[in-house]
Amino acid sequence: MDLQKRVDSLADFKLCKGNNYPITLTSMSISPNPLVAGQNITVRMVGKTTVVIEKGALMRIYHDPKGKFEHEADFCKLFVEPSGSMCPVEKGNLDFTATWLIEQDPSGPKNIITSLYTKSTSK
Repeated sequence: MDLQKRVDSLADFKLCKGNNYPITLTSMSISPNPLVAGQNITVRMVGKTTVVIEKGALMRIYHDPKGKFEHEADFCKLFVEPSGSMCPVEKGNLDFTATWLIEQDPSGPKNIITSLYTKSTSK
């Protein structure tokens, strides 16, 4: 079996259309992929920001490409602080890695694969 290096640094993620976004990711990885309930997930995001990321900046998480809003999370608490940094994050390069537990709901569906879409906003 031949193993080939994946060239697409964003894996299965696609950048949003347009150029009005203050944060641009050049690399994103999620492990394991697909996610496994009851196990840890590790997410690494590398890119640039053209704005200061203030404390309280929100990350909106979507589970479909049509933008159905699912929930929002504090970007600083979810990614910046676990990476050993603090908000505000100054303009420029960013590289954050965070690990947390994907909780398992005993009554939840089994063997389901979903996609994750995100948008970052600030208050």
